[in-house]
Amino acid sequence: MVYLCVTHVYNINTQNHFPMLLEHLIPCRNTHAVKEVTLSIFLDKKIDSIESYESFMSRGLSSFFKRFELIKAHRINFDMGKNNPSISQSEPTVNGFQFTNYDNGKPIQVFRGINEDNRVFFSFHELNYVRWVDYRNLFQKCISLIESKSDFKVKAYSLHFIDEFLWNSNKPIPYSDIFSKDNDIIPKTVLNSNSFDMVITKTKEADNGVTERIQLNGIHNKLGIDSKLVLSHNLSQIVHANEDIIKLIKSNSFMKRIDKLHTINKELLNNIFTSEITKRIKLNE
Repeated sequence: MVYLCVTHVYNINTQNHFPMLLEHLIPCRNTHAVKEVTLSIFLDKKIDSIESYESFMSRGLSSFFKRFELIKAHRINFDMGKNNPSISQSEPTVNGFQFTNYDNGKPIQVFRGINEDNRVFFSFHELNYVRWVDYRNLFQKCISLIESKSDFKVKAYSLHFIDEFLWNSNKPIPYSDIFSKDNDIIPKTVLNSNSFDMVITKTKEADNGVTERIQLNGIHNKLGIDSKLVLSHNLSQIVHANEDIIKLIKSNSFMKRIDKLHTINKELLNNIFTSEITKRIKLNE
């Protein structure tokens, strides 16, 4: 099952094709374009005694993180009374925790546990991505270190990649020079247009139980400042047996499953980008 939504603003101009301007397309990390990777594990019940997770700083997590903090949430209440509608905000309540690692004052890794109304999850965010194996192994170590408070079953998991390119020109982004003409994500009306801004959203449900949500944003500032191309790729899979979290995380089968999600992400990038772009971000090295 595939759902496709496309929003774009364009002026068809088949007479004047854009020259090669790819020197203005800069991967956000220079050698690659991965801005953030997040692996999330969705749990079967609420996280209790959230404040007590701080103790894990002295039990191993301080090797990876420099700060522990509580996450608080406000609830907004709307009273739609006929005579006097009003909005009120409740006192903040603790609904999660966060461990953060820094490099020169900037967050580079974040490990969270969050209670929401309709979902509960642990998530590991890499903001300074280098290699897939390093990221995956660090996630496994962090989850293992909180084993004594991990009496959870896993309902599902997801892997989310955000790739970002900066565009440092006041000319429109030349989509036809960036994206493969044979890709099955971007309509040819976009590739063949002088499009300035673009939003494409596509959801795919594969036979292997993996659900993909792909969103591509082309954001163009006519002054050539903060123009960017952002690709968001979220892959999720349900765990039908509701497996024990520690047993699952430590298993070779789970590592193979998330390795497969990583492979699907690379296949998407190879599918939509031209060979010039995949070489620039060293996708297949």
